[in-house]
Amino acid sequence: MRTILCGMILVLALGALAGCSVFGIATKGELERQDAEFTDRLADQSAALDGRLAAVGGRLEAMDRELGAAIADLADENRATAVAVAEVRTRFEGIQGQLQLALADLESVAAAAERAEAGSRQAMQVHRDVLQAERARLQDRLRELDYQLAALPGATPPVTVTELPAPLVPEAVARGPASAGGLPRPGLRLPDKSH
Repeated sequence: MRTILCGMILVLALGALAGCSVFGIATKGELERQDAEFTDRLADQSAALDGRLAAVGGRLEAMDRELGAAIADLADENRATAVAVAEVRTRFEGIQGQLQLALADLESVAAAAERAEAGSRQAMQVHRDVLQAERARLQDRLRELDYQLAALPGATPPVTVTELPAPLVPEAVARGPASAGGLPRPGLRLPDKSH
């Protein structure tokens, strides 16, 4: 009986061992298959990721080139703008200088005109004074001639002296008639010395 029981236990142990071996072999195969599938999926995902990364890299390179070109264009525009601004500033400074010179010339001309006008006024005043003095001298000379003609003996018809303002009459007239040693007064007849 004991032998039978030991045999049964031995058979069960061998069966369990065989079952474990078969299960272990099956499990190992499944694990290997799953590992192979996972490796394949990982390789596919890695390849897809590499492709996407390459595409993104290409787009980034293109954008970098476009950005560089835009920066170069902007630099060119900035240089052109700076040149244009410099040209405009130069022209403006030139025009401003010309205006300043024109204003200086205008002020010089105005000052010269003022000086000329002042000199002309002064010259005209001097000329007027000279003319007035000459006129007064001629008037005095005419008066002297008039008195000399009036003093001539036997003047017929009697010569009369032109009526003159009192300050311009010679002192000889103001002193009295010819009988008193003076010249005849204006408007009087000359004394008849023919008798």
